[in-house]
Amino acid sequence: MKKTLFRTGAIAVSAALLVSCSAQGGDSATSSSSVGSSASESSSAPTTPNVEAPGKPAQLAEVRHQTPRVALSYDGGVMVLDAGNLDKGEAPKMVKELDKDGYLRLNSAGDDRHVFVSTGKDFEVLDIGSYHVPHGDHSHYYAGDPSFTGFKAEGAKPGHVTTNGKKAVLFDDETGDVTTINLENFTVADAFQVSPHHGIGHLNEDGTYMVTIADKEGKRIGVAQVKPDGTEIKRFEQCPDAHGAKEAADGALFVGCTDGGLIYKDGNVTKVKAPDTYGRIGNQAGSKDSKYILGDYKTDKKAAEEEKLERPERVSIIDTSNGDIKLVDLGTSYTFRSLAMTDEGQAVVLGTDGSLHIIDPEQGKVVKTINVISPWKESETWQDPRPALSVQGNAAYVTDPATNTLHVIDLKGEKEAHKVELPHTPDEIVMSEG
Repeated sequence: MKKTLFRTGAIAVSAALLVSCSAQGGDSATSSSSVGSSASESSSAPTTPNVEAPGKPAQLAEVRHQTPRVALSYDGGVMVLDAGNLDKGEAPKMVKELDKDGYLRLNSAGDDRHVFVSTGKDFEVLDIGSYHVPHGDHSHYYAGDPSFTGFKAEGAKPGHVTTNGKKAVLFDDETGDVTTINLENFTVADAFQVSPHHGIGHLNEDGTYMVTIADKEGKRIGVAQVKPDGTEIKRFEQCPDAHGAKEAADGALFVGCTDGGLIYKDGNVTKVKAPDTYGRIGNQAGSKDSKYILGDYKTDKKAAEEEKLERPERVSIIDTSNGDIKLVDLGTSYTFRSLAMTDEGQAVVLGTDGSLHIIDPEQGKVVKTINVISPWKESETWQDPRPALSVQGNAAYVTDPATNTLHVIDLKGEKEAHKVELPHTPDEIVMSEG
């Protein structure tokens, strides 16, 4: 009998894209796995999450052109701007400010229309008021006012979201609840529960899930492949202090660890060994069109143990096709909101020197640098606003909380195209194609 990961109790909904797992990591650099234990700690069936679903999203008015939008959180709400059109010289402009209390975290729903907003007590969904519908050799475009949809998913400790564009997987760090939401009508597709920890649930292409796992003390010990009801299929305990997960080409998923990372694909895991004994890759950026993952890279184990800030100056480039890893020295530090990957596979890093550093992942080196904002210093408090980066097409969007501005950079032209003043201090940023 295979071990079940859910436990009894009501399932509250939350989400996490950030991953954590600790010790018991193996030293093998090759693909390996271990089947789940035959011991059963619980045999209860999944229960119904506490979710308020608004139903199918409303149709907006049809417009002539696609309308990409930008969502920016601030202390007191979310700003939604039209992203503008770089090719036509159009700058972003404010569409609407929506009031919302709490420390707001933004996560793209992956459907180019909705944004999951964590308020600290639950998950809500913001409709950015723009979307398109493919129709053969063309698309129809729709736009209107942004609004909160009325969706609410109760969570003891809301986090981030993983998504495949049709379904979003929510994870509650305090309860271990894993809940999958159908984005077409915001109903619950699957729900199960794992041991409480700071973790992630990821829906695989074959309908199974990859979830992080923890021991009885809540110490993260790796990842497991499970069925939609939470029944464990395989587990992989080779990822000390894992944090962060990002998809790459060919269905690969990279999960970061303190000694490198794991590449999860088709139910198998390959260990990526860092060049250093302690080489933490905790935050990543990637694209489903590229085999490369851009990650941070930290080597100060003592700083991590004492919960002190490390300001690394190197980033990691991981080739998910073979597990190779390259380190790139930027000559400047950066933060967890500084990483992005273009659709064409170029890695982009916003440094504390105020510049964008463009990396060719195949060469593993910086190929261009674009100055954007004044040099800045990362706050010791991670919740404080700091410059953030998002990339869409050939444009990079950079927030500057020090001046309450949004900068649009033409990556091909290697210059700033627009500078937009904002009415509030920006925190997190999410782009949507509309």
